[in-house]
Amino acid sequence: MKNDDDKPVLGVDWEYDNDGSHIPLTDKARNYSKFVFEESDEPELTDDEYVLKANKNIYIQVSDKYIVNKWVEKEEASYHIGEFNSLDDAFKKAIEIDNQSEQRVD
Repeated sequence: MKNDDDKPVLGVDWEYDNDGSHIPLTDKARNYSKFVFEESDEPELTDDEYVLKANKNIYIQVSDKYIVNKWVEKEEASYHIGEFNSLDDAFKKAIEIDNQSEQRVD
């Protein structure tokens, strides 16, 4: 499993607002807030994941690298999009894939 070095840092990438919410200061923090972290309940069998809030079919598998995948419901298949050394690069790719999906007319 990857370490947490790619997570946004308080005081550098984000700050707390008066109401306790987060104020993103960098793209890293803005991208991070677009995902939900889902910890594996069976770490020996499955990896932790970051799931894109806007499109739950796009997710990032956390293993020795960050692996971007896209689930296509009508095909009942998951497609490997790419592997990244940094979580931020994986976030950017996942968001890019989602933006391309929105622009395409089926």
